[in-house]
Amino acid sequence: DKIEAEKVMLSTGFLAHTEGLNLEAAGVEMDVRGNIIVNEFLQTSKPNIYAIGDILGKTQFTHMALRESKIVIHNMFNEAKVPVTFENIPYAVFTDPPIGSVGKTEQQLREDGVEYNVVQTVFPKNSRAHLMKLNRGIMKLLYNNEDQILGCHIIGEGADILIHEIVPLIHLPKGLSIFHKLIHAHPTLSELYRNLQEQIGFF
Repeated sequence: DKIEAEKVMLSTGFLAHTEGLNLEAAGVEMDVRGNIIVNEFLQTSKPNIYAIGDILGKTQFTHMALRESKIVIHNMFNEAKVPVTFENIPYAVFTDPPIGSVGKTEQQLREDGVEYNVVQTVFPKNSRAHLMKLNRGIMKLLYNNEDQILGCHIIGEGADILIHEIVPLIHLPKGLSIFHKLIHAHPTLSELYRNLQEQIGFF
């Protein structure tokens, strides 16, 4: 298909602004892109120097940087250190319609050689979406045969809020079983999850 546009925006990622910090003199190691290398406790190659946020080149989200800051404050003043995890961090893109996502995508699972199942539904099949005259939007859930949720991806009105139902479940070893038990109020957009439940099977 041909799409006519006045402008095209190309986003190729972030580069760390570490030049001029003289990190080499401090003995702080960086990768080839200039990102600061840290361990699971957010310590650099100099254990008394910590780093957080976009400069790590990992999950470049404000909400993750806030969590990292709390971990660093704890680890600086306590011997029993708390590790950080960069797995299953939710994110939202405030486009029109918005996007909400957590976990692996189908492409990532295929590249990792992971077997998975997928169910999906569209917003026009939801009663509240019909009342709101929402004629676009999709919700997709990825899971395996070991009762684990692997990822969830939503494009549509309220996606940035809806995604948070899956966030705690994706961290649980039997998250899919709990997902089966959830009941969603009618008429709400959260009933989109009921459409997925029906495809997977309640029992």
